Amino acid sequence: MTGSQCLKNREDMMLLSEVPERPLALDLRIDRAKAAQRWAAAGDYSLWPDAPFGCSVDVAVWPSVFVGPDASLPGRISVPPQAEYWSAFQLWDDLGELLGYVPPDHASGEVILICIDRAFIGKAEPNTLTPALLDSKISGIRMDQHLTALGYDICDTYLSSMILNAGADDQLRTLAPSRSDSGLIRERDAALALVPELERRDPGHAPLLLMAVYSLGLASNVALALRPAG
Repeated sequence: MTGSQCLKNREDMMLLSEVPERPLALDLRIDRAKAAQRWAAAGDYSLWPDAPFGCSVDVAVWPSVFVGPDASLPGRISVPPQAEYWSAFQLWDDLGELLGYVPPDHASGEVILICIDRAFIGKAEPNTLTPALLDSKISGIRMDQHLTALGYDICDTYLSSMILNAGADDQLRTLAPSRSDSGLIRERDAALALVPELERRDPGHAPLLLMAVYSLGLASNVALALRPAG
C-alpha cells in the first residue's frame, strides 16, 4: 500500500489479515448518534467546529459502554474487578472476554479495534498507556474477521485525541484534512502531514501517535459471527 492510499479507501470492508497497522486494543462504544449529540457542544475542541464528533479512540469523544465497578450510568456496563486487563487499561485485549460482559440489552454497542500505525511504534513515552498496550496481543478475533475502516485519529500516548479534543484556532483549522464519513481523517498522508504542526503547537502532548480505527459492527452481530458453526 502506498502512503497516499486510503486504507482500502477508508470506509470499505476488509479482513483483519489485510489491516496494515498493529492491532492495539478493543472496546465497545456507545451508539454513534448519541455520542455525536453528546459532543455537539464541543466545537471549540475540534478541528471541525460545525461537526465536532468523530469515531475517535478518545473515550471523552466517543464513550465506552464499559465503566468501573463503582459507576452507575444509564446504558453502561459496570466491569467487575476480576476483569484484570480492563481494570488496568479500561480497554480489552480479548474479544471473547469483552463480549462475555455484554448482556443482550446492550446489543447496539459498536465493537471497535484500535490500531497503531507501525511507523509510530516505539515513539510513545515509556511507562505510558500505549507501550503497555503494545505488550499484549489481541486475541479472540479471527484473521478472516470483517472490519470497516473508519479513519485515522491523531492522539497522545494516553489516547487523547488531538484533532477532536484538544482545541483549535482558525489558523489550524485551515490545515484540517478531508474527513471520512465517520468524522476522522480520511487519508494517511494527510494525517502524517498534520502531526508535526500539532506537536509544535502542543509539545506537552508530544510525541503524538497515528491511530487507525476499525469497526467490527454491533456487539450482537460480532457475537453471532464468533459462534461455532452447527
